[in-house]
Amino acid sequence: MNSKVKMLIKALSSRNDQNTINWSPTKIPEKFQLKLDLGTIELSKYVNVNGEIVYEFVVYNKSDNMIWRSKSTNTNAITRTLDYEMLKELHKNVMENYLKLDITIESIIKEIKLKKKPKM
Repeated sequence: MNSKVKMLIKALSSRNDQNTINWSPTKIPEKFQLKLDLGTIELSKYVNVNGEIVYEFVVYNKSDNMIWRSKSTNTNAITRTLDYEMLKELHKNVMENYLKLDITIESIIKEIKLKKKPKM
């Protein structure tokens, strides 16, 4: 994977961790899109015909021309690349951020702690 693309993924991961960017879901399950002034980024996870988990990272310029596409699979745990792990982690974080996982769980915990036992 290109070093600038790796820098982009790290920057996206950082901004995602800070909840300062909003990925939008697409009609395709586990595929997200981030629209920016200078382009669009798509991140997806799917299972291919060989049963491999694939993470795909695509960058489009502002004219919607694809300028970068990277696919990485989990073919073999021993030969898994850093690219696969980076995309897997980014996708996991984007999914959790979109679903508001941490906020939802924290709110549920607070609600459970605050609820009094019902009177019988």
